[in-house]
Amino acid sequence: MDVDEADAGGMDVAGSEDDDEEEDGEGSDLDGVSADEEEANESEDDEEAQRQLELEAELTGGAVKPKETKPKTKKEAARKAHAKKMAEEAEDIERAKGMLSKKKRKLFEQMQYTNNKKSAEDEKLRAKRRRLEKQLNKKAKA
Repeated sequence: MDVDEADAGGMDVAGSEDDDEEEDGEGSDLDGVSADEEEANESEDDEEAQRQLELEAELTGGAVKPKETKPKTKKEAARKAHAKKMAEEAEDIERAKGMLSKKKRKLFEQMQYTNNKKSAEDEKLRAKRRRLEKQLNKKAKA
């Protein structure tokens, strides 16, 4: 049958995997480069262009116009760098987890879950403490 799902004795049977791959591949990058990598390449290109301008100015004896960067741009670049670093660390952890035995991997995942849960609770308590301190400071000033 050429239908995505066919009825086989009361059971739903999915269509071929080729159809699924075509649907999934439509929105992905064709060259295999993620958006983060593209942005990193663009920033490297900007740095190379700036370096080229500096070299040309040095040869002609002229002054180099410094590229003005806005504070938002710096923050955005720092945020992108931090996100890239975190993604690399997560990838390294996943790769290391793949080499662990099933028992050790489950233990590691359990430890991560517990640590994340404790961190979330700690942050919640810190936020509550800050809120209470602000209220006390307002009452003391009034």
